[in-house]
Amino acid sequence: MSVPLRRILRRRFSSDERLGLRLTLGLLGVVVFVVPFLLLWLLVEDSWRPLARLDLDAARALNNAVWRHPNEVNALKAVSLVFNPSVFRLVALVVAGWLLVRRHMRLAAFVLVAVAGGSALDGIAKTLAHRHRPLLDHPVATAPGFSFPSGHALGSLVGVAMLMLVFLPMVPRRARPGVWLAAIAIVVAVGFSRIALGVHFVSDVVGGWVLGAAWMLVCTAAFATWRRETGRPVDLSEGLEPEVAADL
Repeated sequence: MSVPLRRILRRRFSSDERLGLRLTLGLLGVVVFVVPFLLLWLLVEDSWRPLARLDLDAARALNNAVWRHPNEVNALKAVSLVFNPSVFRLVALVVAGWLLVRRHMRLAAFVLVAVAGGSALDGIAKTLAHRHRPLLDHPVATAPGFSFPSGHALGSLVGVAMLMLVFLPMVPRRARPGVWLAAIAIVVAVGFSRIALGVHFVSDVVGGWVLGAAWMLVCTAAFATWRRETGRPVDLSEGLEPEVAADL
């Protein structure tokens, strides 16, 4: 191995370098999510028969299961409404404003960039994919725009992850497993509701989750690099800035 290459690798995987181990691992994590998203996108664009059959069969099965049950339909609509991407954007504005008042500039920037960037990514991906929404025998809900990826799936994952990373230091350690389970349940419930309501295919929801996870890894890696300037590494099991817990 050449000396320049060894020097590059040493910097990339050094825990002492500003752009070292944490950023490198974050970028590797992004690749882990971006590659499946691009593959899924290509399969959707190519109308790959096995995927198209899975999508249509799942959409029809869930539609047939719920359309005769108005209470279940209303519950699914409530989940989609409460955890709508617009709700998370409003929450992000409130949280960012409060953080700015408390002079936590880095956290406020993280909140705004994560949620606004996720929303922009969703719009760009939808426009490029240009996939139409499911056409079912018994439609119980409608939604504007294109279908892939699911904005609700992406927005809920980004919104929930953002809140967890900011406020996790305030949660007692013994309560954290329950909070994480609740966060996962919200994201899964939102994705399921979009498929069951007949406004998204399974691949739309999975695409939203994967793209949202990739974006959050980008944001977290960037935040870790920024925070590294103060000599404080990021430990995600403790949130982004655990030292400010008392002030939050």
